Amino acid sequence: MQARLWICVGLLLVLEAATVTAYCGLLFGCGCTILDGMAYCNVHELQGPWCPWCSQGKLGFYVPFAGMTAGAIAGAWWGLSLRPRLWAGLLAGVAGYLAAGAVAAWVSAQLQGYPLWP
Repeated sequence: MQARLWICVGLLLVLEAATVTAYCGLLFGCGCTILDGMAYCNVHELQGPWCPWCSQGKLGFYVPFAGMTAGAIAGAWWGLSLRPRLWAGLLAGVAGYLAAGAVAAWVSAQLQGYPLWP
């Protein structure tokens, strides 16, 4: 199971890195996209509200990213413990990533007074 977990973690990190900006745009409606990154994020506008992740610099982005990574790893571990197949770990890892991202978005939005899902 350990080898499968490392494979899942590697694949999930690639997936996270490729989609986290688009997921930010989906959660906050801020303008971030998978192709343009944060080029059209509302953080570039003169007046707020500004995206909670993009407006707080590196720390404001990497702390939620770390939480999403932890959720993905926990999900992969859980999926592999239920069914020791790579697809089970990946599927549960993606679910963990999405769930942890939603929680991180809610917490970030509450802390900064940002309207979620406009």
